[in-house]
Amino acid sequence: MALKLALFISGLLIFTSLSLIVVHEWLAYRTLFEISKNQIISKTNDVVSELEKFIQQTELDLTYISSLPDINEYHQNLNLISAAPQNNHNAKEIKKRISNTFLNFLQTHSNYLQIRFLYHPDSGFEVARAEKFADKAIITPDSMLQYKSSREYFRKSLMVGPGNTYRSQIDLNREQGRIVMPPQPTWRFARAVYDSNLEPIGVIIINVDFKKISGMLKENLHKGLSLH
Repeated sequence: MALKLALFISGLLIFTSLSLIVVHEWLAYRTLFEISKNQIISKTNDVVSELEKFIQQTELDLTYISSLPDINEYHQNLNLISAAPQNNHNAKEIKKRISNTFLNFLQTHSNYLQIRFLYHPDSGFEVARAEKFADKAIITPDSMLQYKSSREYFRKSLMVGPGNTYRSQIDLNREQGRIVMPPQPTWRFARAVYDSNLEPIGVIIINVDFKKISGMLKENLHKGLSLH
């Protein structure tokens, strides 16, 4: 009888000890899980906030560029060419100033791939364009400028109305009808420019290098998630 009681007590103690170990491990796991979950939520919120700030800054840049007096002045000079041929020279000088403004933006914004001015009365022709090759900003030669009226971002930017920004789907950048190699995931921010009669002059477009943006966001999401 005494032996059975001793065995029962021993078994009970072993069971209790094992139960305490299991409970302790479960509580530790749950605490760890809660810490991980809270960290992920916090970092995700940080990344969303960072992306929103980037969108806001890009739209501010787009607003600034589209409000440049040179855009309207270029349009006015082209309309006066038939009456005064010297306005053609003026238009070329204005185009040069616009291109240099685009170039300066690309040199100070690492996430921008291209900035363009598509002229509405001329079927969306690229009047001025600056772009990056191997991270070097250049003004695109006239021989490389293209008509873009068939592209969705050109049409939709005219549809959203004055003062509004059109943001495209993210896709691979195309030039001369072909996908650029190596592939460039591109996010386009576009805004139409209007004259005093609210007739469209053209569209300003900023091409964003989404590969850089996604890399930056991914790095910030993983940063600080390691558990100690």
